[in-house]
Amino acid sequence: MRRDPRRDLVAGVMVAVVALPLALAFGITSGLGAGAGLVTAVIAGVVAAAFGGSNLQVSGPTGAMTVVLVPIVAQFGPSAVLVVGFLAGLILIGLGATGAGRYMRYIPVPVVEGFTVGIALIIALQSGAPVACRLSRVAALDATGASVLADTIARLEARNITVLLSGVRPDHEQVLTRLGVFDELAHERHVFDSTPAAIEHARTHAASVQHSNDPTA
Repeated sequence: MRRDPRRDLVAGVMVAVVALPLALAFGITSGLGAGAGLVTAVIAGVVAAAFGGSNLQVSGPTGAMTVVLVPIVAQFGPSAVLVVGFLAGLILIGLGATGAGRYMRYIPVPVVEGFTVGIALIIALQSGAPVACRLSRVAALDATGASVLADTIARLEARNITVLLSGVRPDHEQVLTRLGVFDELAHERHVFDSTPAAIEHARTHAASVQHSNDPTA
């Protein structure tokens, strides 16, 4: 690919504008502080630019690492992050040396989407905010998917996290009813016809919880 210093500079600035605030936020979230996130983003960016394997690759901080680092820092302390980072680097070097990256094309898209949804659920568990599941995006909900959804809802509710379902179609309702999930959620008014209605309910719920926890109220 032909190199263009001007375009490379513009691309670098654009990535920095997005990556640096994320790095600050992820550093704070992981418990290491904003400075650690900023230094890591700068050093990792330089290393990735020097040794990156693709001209089309965008390197930057990712929320997935925050989810992994939070329990590590809480259990083993900040020093454990260096060990985990070193081990992760060795694994990446090994994968690169063996050319394992070419097999990523065979990973189904639902697996990647499931990984992303899993990260979102973990972040939701840590924040305690209501979780809205947009079933309108689900083309078909079979017994296996409904069982996983039911188990996820049970785990979230056990942590006192409100689960809201929006866009529930008749076929969704039929499968969830057989598992005994739909009736309970409908009874607690956690089922909505549209996503905006679910979001509005979540805002009202969050405002009421904040008001109840305010000692000056």
